[in-house]
Amino acid sequence: MVILFSYSPTVNANSDQRFLLLESYPWAFYEDDQIRGASIDWLGDLARKHHFALTPVVTTYGRGIEMMKRGEIDYMVAPNSARYRDLSTPVFPVLTVPMVLVARPGISLTAPENLMALKSLGLVGGLTFDEITLDPVPLPPTEDVQPASGLRRMSAGRLDALIISSFGLQAEAARQDIPIHRWPQRSIGTITLSLFTSAKAADNPQTLAVLRAVKEARDTRSYLPFVARYLTPQ
Repeated sequence: MVILFSYSPTVNANSDQRFLLLESYPWAFYEDDQIRGASIDWLGDLARKHHFALTPVVTTYGRGIEMMKRGEIDYMVAPNSARYRDLSTPVFPVLTVPMVLVARPGISLTAPENLMALKSLGLVGGLTFDEITLDPVPLPPTEDVQPASGLRRMSAGRLDALIISSFGLQAEAARQDIPIHRWPQRSIGTITLSLFTSAKAADNPQTLAVLRAVKEARDTRSYLPFVARYLTPQ
């Protein structure tokens, strides 16, 4: 899924800027019919500091891309990969997220032959290998897995391993109260999220202000306190 953010700067009621983010726990998610998450909190704080009004909208992955193609999106934060570079040009990287390979207890991840011996390997929802700067290790075929169901399947022995962000793993384990401290883990690479702009964003007088706000937040790593809220049991 993706998250769309409509920024309506209070200084200009006619200026409606839509900001798209890829959705995944703990960044953005539904809870009791409300959208929550570190990205929601971070961007909401950013909007208040810089006097933007924020309206989040949730849509599907595919629909978000189609909206970008139709020029209905001003900005998006997404993996710096071919499928997004075909839509826009990245302005600057916003966040580099460490990825981990986590396995259920009793499975070894030490040697390459152990990795190839995995009978089932999930790749957290929506990502592709070309969007991850992977360490050079051999891996078996993957299946698309959502973080919540992936950890539940691993707990039940129905999934051997999962490739997921380290933040997502910690947050999802905390949410489900799963003791993963004994689950084998191996650093597997990183994913870089970049800020993209649409062609029509150049005509919006608020564009430079939005870009400065996001760049400042990126440079100060101000998102970390918002992520930290989801890394312990709620």
